[in-house]
Amino acid sequence: MKIAIASAAALVAASSHGQIVIDDFDGGGVAAFNVSIDNSANNGAFPSSGFDVFGITDRTVSFDFADDSAGSFPADEFGLAGTSKTDRFFGVADLSNNDNPGGTGSASWTLSIAGLSNLAVSIEFAAMGDFEAGDNSHTFTYSIDGAPAQPLFTIDSRDDVDAFPYQMEGGAVVTIDDPLEVQGQGFITNSFNAFTASVLGSGSSLTINYEAGVNNGGFEPFAFDNLILIPTPASAALLGLGGLAAARRRR
Repeated sequence: MKIAIASAAALVAASSHGQIVIDDFDGGGVAAFNVSIDNSANNGAFPSSGFDVFGITDRTVSFDFADDSAGSFPADEFGLAGTSKTDRFFGVADLSNNDNPGGTGSASWTLSIAGLSNLAVSIEFAAMGDFEAGDNSHTFTYSIDGAPAQPLFTIDSRDDVDAFPYQMEGGAVVTIDDPLEVQGQGFITNSFNAFTASVLGSGSSLTINYEAGVNNGGFEPFAFDNLILIPTPASAALLGLGGLAAARRRR
């Protein structure tokens, strides 16, 4: 477990346009992080199966995640983290195994939002595979000061979409049925792209919760990276003037 204290004034000054890094999975961020399944000792992979993943990882965790079409394997036609994706991210693949008989997983991030309002959260998503509705669900919600959870991002398969195009880092286009979709915002590709959703209300503490369905099956990787809190310019100014203490904990 690692705890660090940082002033929000310093965080805002170091970030672009007052955006605050909630978690970048590379040691940066201001949120207290908790995960229901701790696979950190194994680069996010479950001990019983290296292709079953839940947690902070990188492109080397398995061939399901790595796109080597612009590197060691030009004929590669599957993967969501190319050779240019050298940093870490949160990966999910096939949660139903002997190490996790319940077949689901969750994570949460909690941070102070005192003095802030009119907020938004941005997260980068990537995925590739022939997904199934319900089985391959991913749900992000938020809660302020312990209030009932509100939807942030709702993700599931669009089983009615055929031949969805995925572009490999080497240039080839691969088509697969049933892509993942962020409800109301569009499809997720095998490149990390940011999606943004509003956080309504204000208070002292913001908690973002993530719930994963069982994702039962191979060749269905999903990943996310760079959780960012976006305050309005006025809120960012208040934050910088007033200061804010934020604790970060990993376990």
